[in-house]
Formats: sequence, C-alpha cells, structure tokens
Amino acid sequence: MTSNDNIIHVDKTPFDDVPESQRPKMARKWARERFQDKTFENKHTGRRIKVTGSGIDHTVYKARDRQAFYFLAVLSEMIEKAKLKSSKPPKITEDGEPSEEDLIAFEIYAIKARFRGKLYNVEVNVKLKRGSENGAREINSVGVHRNYYLHEIYEK
Repeated sequence: MTSNDNIIHVDKTPFDDVPESQRPKMARKWARERFQDKTFENKHTGRRIKVTGSGIDHTVYKARDRQAFYFLAVLSEMIEKAKLKSSKPPKITEDGEPSEEDLIAFEIYAIKARFRGKLYNVEVNVKLKRGSENGAREINSVGVHRNYYLHEIYEK
C-alpha cells in the first residue's frame, strides 16, 4: 500500500490470503481492531472524523460494490487525504423530522484509488450529528461530531 497526494494505491490487503467466502468477515474484524472508535483528521478541512463500528459494518455488508471492503486496508489514509465533495441535509420524514435523531448532514469526501490496476473514485460518507457522548467537538460554537459511515467505490 503506497500513496501520493492524488491517488491511494491498494496492491495487497491483509485479507488477500483468506478464502474468498471469509474475506468480508475477516476485513470487518481486521478494520474494527485497527480503526473502531479512532479519530482521524482530514488534512483539507481540518475536521476530525471518528470511525464507528457501524460504519465499518455498512462498508462490508451494504456497500454497492462488493470490492469496497478491500479499501478498509487504507481507511485512515482515505479519511485523512480525501477532499470534501459535498454536504447534504438529511432526508426528512413525513413528520418533518430528520431521518435520524440529531443528524445535521451527510458529508461526502472523494479520493481516487488504484486497486489491482484499476482506478476507482472512492467516496467516504460521513454523518454529521449534533452533540455526542464521546468525541463531541465545537465547530462554530455548535457542538457537533462527524462519524465515518460508509465508503463506496466507482470504477473510473
């Protein structure tokens, strides 16, 4: 795994030698041991983003592209180097409430990654929430925290 500021390279992952049927489970376990509840600073925004267990789970089990879990090997690097692409308000329910309590927005960060010779656009999705038991921080006098939610890959 090597990188420069523009493209992250993922040539080999810690779960390559695991039988294919076990790779998602192994990737989840590996990522949880290394990243769960850790916070990484995005160098472009200065924002601190906390990796949650549910964010890792969403990537492994719910990402649109089944190869997305391979990028867990460089998750911290993606969070640190990706550029903020957009910030979207949460979906509003029929009752006029956000789809999740205390949800302010979804932030989408983008970075390019080369995986086994193919170039991908990777989007790192982050939930911006108001207040928290752990990891709350003040931004513009509003108590908010950002939690890694999921990442998606798209072949370039």
